[in-house]
Amino acid sequence: LQKDLGWEYHFVDKKSRVCIDLHEGIVPDLFCLPLDFEYLRSHLQPLSLAGKTVSTISPEQMLLILCVQLGKDCCHWSVRLAQLCDVAQLLRTHPQLDWRRVLAEAQKLGCERMLLLDLCLVRDLLGVTLPQIVLNKLQAQPVSQSLAIQVRSQLFRDLEQPPKLSEAKGFWVFFLSYNHRFYFSMRERLHDRVMYCLHWLKNSLFVTVMPNEADWALLSLPRVLAFLYYPIHIIRLLIKHGIQPIFRTHHEPHSL
Repeated sequence: LQKDLGWEYHFVDKKSRVCIDLHEGIVPDLFCLPLDFEYLRSHLQPLSLAGKTVSTISPEQMLLILCVQLGKDCCHWSVRLAQLCDVAQLLRTHPQLDWRRVLAEAQKLGCERMLLLDLCLVRDLLGVTLPQIVLNKLQAQPVSQSLAIQVRSQLFRDLEQPPKLSEAKGFWVFFLSYNHRFYFSMRERLHDRVMYCLHWLKNSLFVTVMPNEADWALLSLPRVLAFLYYPIHIIRLLIKHGIQPIFRTHHEPHSL
């Protein structure tokens, strides 16, 4: 069983239910983060494994990856305590972490608040001791601590699932499927917020006007007239989800 999420693929064995994720990116494009594979490849470090030397991601970069993925899941109603445990264990096994490098990279990538949010959570929930340089940052960034309080209130109860939307409501994905207010607070740069809005607007409009199997089944057109499927799609959705409800609303009182 394969599921394509655009930035990653899920492969699930039907019998054992084992799941393997193959990533094309660390997070979806809408997060507007240059934390891609090319960036990570330029920050690899050697590791001795079974008598051989291999390249691996540095603990500083791994910390950023874990924090960014947590930030993504905070916006998608799917935060898990296991994610915080991963961060806590990484910090405990690397006590000599280069914190100046971590903070500098986070600021450069525009994910400083995501980093501080995660660190605040592992400190408060898992008792991880943070260095003074991080505590100073947290004190100077009260937004991150406020976000951490919101996450803590959601962490130990069943999270509300985003609503399932019909094809006619593709545009409303922007308003309903993500915790956008949380995202805007979590990103410290205006540019990243603007790009996020543009990404959702583009994809929502794409979902709304893109023809599908229902349009093709409704009318068979030659290839040279395939462009007509776009207005056909819009008209079909108006009839199915727009015009009919309005028509009934105006006439139902008269039928009483």
